[in-house]
Amino acid sequence: MLVVALVATAAWHVATVRRFVAQRRQLAAARESLAEMSWRLQYAVRTAAIGIFELDTTSGRIAVDGDMRRHFGLAGDQHALDWAAWRAAVHENDRPAFDGALDEAIDGSGELDERFRVRCSDGELRHLRMIAHRADPPREGCIIGVVLDVSADVASEEARKRLDEELHLGRKLEAIGQLAGGIAHDFNNLLTIIITNLTLLQRHEADPQALVFAQDAAKAAQRGSDLVRRLLTFARQESLEPVETDLNSVIRDMGDLLMSTIDRSIRIETQLCHGRLPIIVDPVQLETTIVNLAVNAQDAMPKGGLLHISTSTVKYWFTDAIGSSKTDEIVRLTVRDTGVGMPVETLQRAFDPFFTTKPIEKGTGLGLSIVYGFIKQSGGEINIQSAAGVGTEVSILFPRASSGARALPPSAAEICAYA
Repeated sequence: MLVVALVATAAWHVATVRRFVAQRRQLAAARESLAEMSWRLQYAVRTAAIGIFELDTTSGRIAVDGDMRRHFGLAGDQHALDWAAWRAAVHENDRPAFDGALDEAIDGSGELDERFRVRCSDGELRHLRMIAHRADPPREGCIIGVVLDVSADVASEEARKRLDEELHLGRKLEAIGQLAGGIAHDFNNLLTIIITNLTLLQRHEADPQALVFAQDAAKAAQRGSDLVRRLLTFARQESLEPVETDLNSVIRDMGDLLMSTIDRSIRIETQLCHGRLPIIVDPVQLETTIVNLAVNAQDAMPKGGLLHISTSTVKYWFTDAIGSSKTDEIVRLTVRDTGVGMPVETLQRAFDPFFTTKPIEKGTGLGLSIVYGFIKQSGGEINIQSAAGVGTEVSILFPRASSGARALPPSAAEICAYA
C-alpha cells in the first residue's frame, strides 16, 4: 500500500509539473504575442504619425509623446507641459470651439473630435485633428486621445475647391463668350458701315455745326468699335499672336504711356528684377493687361496713392517623366495699389463678366474678365488679394520662355495664391 501511495503521489507531482511547464509555455507565448502586437501597434502609430496625449484637467498637466511634440513644434525634451501653454498654441479664432468641444468631452458625452489650427513654436501654421475620450476606467478630469496632422488633407481640399471654382468660372465665361462673340461680329459689321459713312461725311460736309455732330458720332462709334474688340477678345474669337517677349522691357517702354494715362495724384513705382524675363505672350495684349490693371488701381485711389509694379522669379520643384526631381523658374508680375480695396463679396466676383462696381458710363465689367482670359490663353495664372481699406495686389505668373514650358505646373495656382 505504501508503494502504491508513493507511486500515486509521484504521478500527481509529475502531472502538476507538466501542467506548470505547459502554462509557462502558454504564458511565454502570450507574452511574445502581446509584445509583437505592441510592437505592431507602435509601428503603426509611428508610421501614421499619430500623436498621443493624456490630459489631467484638474492639475493642468498634459503628457505627450514624440509625434505630439512634433505636431506642435515642441522641443524634444518636453514630455509634459502646462495645459494653459499648450492651449495657447491653438489659433485664437479656433480657441472658442476647441474649448467648447473639450468641456463637452469632460462633462458631457465623454468624446471629442475637433479640427483646429495651431501656431507652432517655429511659426508654422498647421491643421490638426484631435480625437479623445474620457479615461476608462473613469478618472476625474482625465482625457486620453490622439492628434493627427491633417494639413496635407486641408491643402488638397483647398486646391480642389480652387479648381472647382476655376472650372465653374471657365464654363460661365465660355457660355457668355459664345453669346457675346456672336453679337459682337454682327455689331462690328454695322459699326464698320457707320464709321465709314461718318468719315465720308466729315470729308464732304461744309456746315461747321453738322461737322461737329458728325465728329461726335464718329467718336461714339469708335468707342463702340473698341468695345466690340474687347468683346471678341473676351470671347476668345480674336486670335493672339504670342512671341517671346521680355516682361521687363515691356514695362520700361510703357513708362510714358502709364504716366499719361494715370492721374498725377498717383505715384507710379516700378521694381524690376535683374536681367531679362522672357515669356511667350502677345505683347499688345500684355500691354493692354497692364494698363487695365493700372486703370483699375487708379479708380481705387480717388484721393491719390501709390501704384507699385514689380517683377520677380519664383522657383518651383517638379518631377519629370522619368521620376527625376528638377527645379525651374516662373516669371511673376505684381501690380499693387494703396486704394480702398475690395470686400470679400466683390473679390469673389472680380473675374465675372459684366460685373462692375463703377457707374454705367465708366465701366463695362469686362476689364478683368479679358485679363483673366488672356492670362489663361497664355498658359499663366492670376490671383487677386484684397481687403476693404488695405489696397489690392494682383499677382500674375507666366512660364519662363527659356524653360521650354508652355504652361505652368499644376501647383502654380497655389504658388500664385501664396507667393
